[in-house]
Amino acid sequence: MKNRLIIFSAILLISIMVAGGTFSWLISSPEASSNDIEMGVVKVEVIGNNIDNIMVRNIGTSDCYLRVLTIPQWSDQSLSVSNVDIDINDSDWIGKGGYYYYKYPLGVDELTTDLIENIDFTELTPEYEGAELTVKVVAEGVQSANEAWKEVWSIDSLPF
Repeated sequence: MKNRLIIFSAILLISIMVAGGTFSWLISSPEASSNDIEMGVVKVEVIGNNIDNIMVRNIGTSDCYLRVLTIPQWSDQSLSVSNVDIDINDSDWIGKGGYYYYKYPLGVDELTTDLIENIDFTELTPEYEGAELTVKVVAEGVQSANEAWKEVWSIDSLPF
């Protein structure tokens, strides 16, 4: 009889311990961990309304590398632009593959230096009289971190 009482007490004690552990495991609420990841945004805008003060501003939230494409166009689109010579500010910009790359990473809210120094014309024949030249500037920015330009711009190295 004594052995039965000891066995019964041991089983009861083990049952209470298991039930208590299970109950505490079920009602425990550990602190939720927070891994907030904020994506950076690359956004650039071309500013300036005269040929001699065209710049690009980083209006995103990440530093970026920048390249631009200049597209000269006469008001009469049948006229050739081969007589247009655009002089780029080569102290801060470098040309490669039709694009002009800004030599420095552009910080948030920063402006580049002027892109165009001068525009010259050669052999303007009479059909160009009265025609107006427009230079469209298309700017592309890519984050400066992690060599993102390799994938985005499909180039192996920056030209500077």
